[in-house]
Amino acid sequence: MKSFTSLTIAFVLPAVLAAQTPAPAPVANPITAAFKTRITAMHRNLAQAFDSIPESKFDYKPTPAQLSIGLFQPSVFGGGAGAYDVTKIPRVEAEFTYNQKSGKNNYMFWLGGLWQSTSNAPSGGSTVSSFGGTAGIKAGLSDLSIVVNGYIGKGLGTGLLFSGGEVVLGDTLSKSDGGYAQLMYKVGPKTNLGASWGFSRLKFQDVVVSNVYSYTAGIYHQWTKSLKLVFEGTEEGSTGPGRPKQIDLSGGFMLFF
Repeated sequence: MKSFTSLTIAFVLPAVLAAQTPAPAPVANPITAAFKTRITAMHRNLAQAFDSIPESKFDYKPTPAQLSIGLFQPSVFGGGAGAYDVTKIPRVEAEFTYNQKSGKNNYMFWLGGLWQSTSNAPSGGSTVSSFGGTAGIKAGLSDLSIVVNGYIGKGLGTGLLFSGGEVVLGDTLSKSDGGYAQLMYKVGPKTNLGASWGFSRLKFQDVVVSNVYSYTAGIYHQWTKSLKLVFEGTEEGSTGPGRPKQIDLSGGFMLFF
């Protein structure tokens, strides 16, 4: 009889306790909670991955010379029935950079290029090749920083790449070139004075049809680690129709994270 009573208590008691346990409170932000759980797991996996790497492998340093090559979705251009909107192979882009430091001075040189092939029909039709190249240098000389860059291309348009003006007549591609120069001088621990000039030209059959240019001067003060105070004045214009010269003045804070 005692054994029977003991078994009955053993089975009934957990059920009573479960009935008395309050249900968990609903999560206020279930989506946020799910992301936090996932991110925590990723942090743990990342830490474990680093722990598995031998200590001898952490002394790697990049060489002064670096070469990057990438394949990208090619751009289409033109309009109407003769638009070049058939792309069969990716666009190829490559860039070579070289960094050098000498005492307090540092230098960086880069050389890049791109090429793509575009057709105006799936079979037959015309196929054109767009290509371009760029080169530049950045030098940090004590309190003075200098940046000079230039580009040249064919079938690229002007300004933003593949944004118009790539084709002149049928399958004749336009030519384009441009450049940019910037000087920045450190006048205080957190204050810099800067000036820049740039232009971008578009040529149809070697005749310049558009020349967009810009001059900028400004003062830049690093207020805090993430906040920069900026005052700039810019004059911009174009030799093309519908783009009168204008002067812009601006000032304010820029937030960086």
